[in-house]
Amino acid sequence: MDVPIIFLSHSAHDAEVPRAMKEVLATHTRGEIEWWLSSDGQSIRGGKNWRVEVEQALHKCKIVFILFTQRSRQSAWVQYEAGFADALDKEIIPVALPGFDIDQIPGPLQHKQGFNLRDHSGLNNIISHVNRILSRSYLLTLEAKDYERVFSGHREADELPRLLDFHFENIELESENRESALDALADQACKQQGEFVVYKKQNKTISGTGFIFEERFDMSTQQTQPPGNAKPIEIFKLKGEISPLVFLEVLPLLSTVSSGVKLTWKLRRGFEVLPQRSQILARMKGTSMRWADKNVFQYAELRFATRSYDNNATRVYLFSRLKREPEPYRPEDRRYELTIQWENTCPENTVRELLALLIERQIIYSNE
Repeated sequence: MDVPIIFLSHSAHDAEVPRAMKEVLATHTRGEIEWWLSSDGQSIRGGKNWRVEVEQALHKCKIVFILFTQRSRQSAWVQYEAGFADALDKEIIPVALPGFDIDQIPGPLQHKQGFNLRDHSGLNNIISHVNRILSRSYLLTLEAKDYERVFSGHREADELPRLLDFHFENIELESENRESALDALADQACKQQGEFVVYKKQNKTISGTGFIFEERFDMSTQQTQPPGNAKPIEIFKLKGEISPLVFLEVLPLLSTVSSGVKLTWKLRRGFEVLPQRSQILARMKGTSMRWADKNVFQYAELRFATRSYDNNATRVYLFSRLKREPEPYRPEDRRYELTIQWENTCPENTVRELLALLIERQIIYSNE
């Protein structure tokens, strides 16, 4: 029986990522599928006519994944391969790699159903399409380590931490937990390398470089005494402040052990958010985003809102109480923040994707 061929269309300038992706996917599919790649030195042997080999592979393949980046978007050969495959009525699936968004895909390919590959769930999405189209049953068990293996040398894959640190000053966190999350956070912290290292854990507080968390039992939310000898459900409040870089390290844990999470992102001086809802909706067009409330948006499992606040207002109020003349108004005291909330557990990649979209679509932008 012939081995089915899956064609990975890409720009030669992005060759490292597709090569690593081919290795991971080939291993996961146990060598039962040929992942065809023009730049790997294997799919096209030396001395062969490159164009003829590409066209033959497109004739034989079952699926064409087009790997989009800023470079492949402008590649004449990627456009040629896509057009050739479309003329053959092949199954074409666009995949936006880190640093590129699926809604930026040009021309007729905009009408093909594709997806953003932001973490290991995107790799599993590739396998899911293979299962559906080829009637296979490969397990969706690719993990974060597989994603790191593919994108370890890809600059755009590491772009989000830098962007968040550039745009945001700090994050205030608040969440409700039916069980204590502090010990789990502390255990996770001790395993981390880099910034997220605990140096203090006492009186229900843990802290380290770039973060501090405090947990306390919330008597106001304790349920009434249940019948019999059943123990009432206890609710814990977890509050803290964390830097954007450290937040990305602890996010996998927060998105699974914490519920009722509220994150208030303080923008650095010099950055603003779009002032009108209609502008945000227009910029976010093409995403799973809608109005959730009067001034709140819904993105997948997340609710988010933006607002401005005035640091000068508190000072003016204080001076008026003291019956003194307030200081002159300083425009730079007007600051902006973004609030993100989720009620139950929320996939880590959803939070990351929302933050990336807000920056990519310039919902958050520099006023300088």
